[in-house]
Amino acid sequence: TGAKKDSGEASTGEGLLLVNIGTNGQIALPLEQVVRLEEFKTEQVEFSGTKAMIQYRGEILPLHSMAGMLAGSDTWWKKDDIGIVPVVVHKQGGRLFGLAVRKIVDTVYESILESGSESRSGIRRTVVVQGRVTEYVDLNKLVSQRFELSGGGA
Repeated sequence: TGAKKDSGEASTGEGLLLVNIGTNGQIALPLEQVVRLEEFKTEQVEFSGTKAMIQYRGEILPLHSMAGMLAGSDTWWKKDDIGIVPVVVHKQGGRLFGLAVRKIVDTVYESILESGSESRSGIRRTVVVQGRVTEYVDLNKLVSQRFELSGGGA
């Protein structure tokens, strides 16, 4: 029932990245679908038309609001007072995607026992993690649907 923090010890359960996307709920992402975690200053975010992007490791990394993606819109985040954009980097179909979140909360290993059904597109199921109802996102499915990519693997 209790989640273990990533301390380098062998853990049982599924590796999850917990994030807040600016809504009241908590979101869990499978660690196996996360390439990197980054934080960028809002001044580093550039726009080409309405598309947000950042210069990242010699390439251009498109940025997408996780909240907007789950809502099925192109809504971008509002720059917050601290001026930092936490980003989950995901790779799929040979492309990198930067998924902006409000806050990176924790990395846990959790045996998911209690589960509900898919509550909206891109959500595997609703589960309980660290005593909180949490939407468990399938990044491969969400990105495939949102950007019309074929296949679901990295």
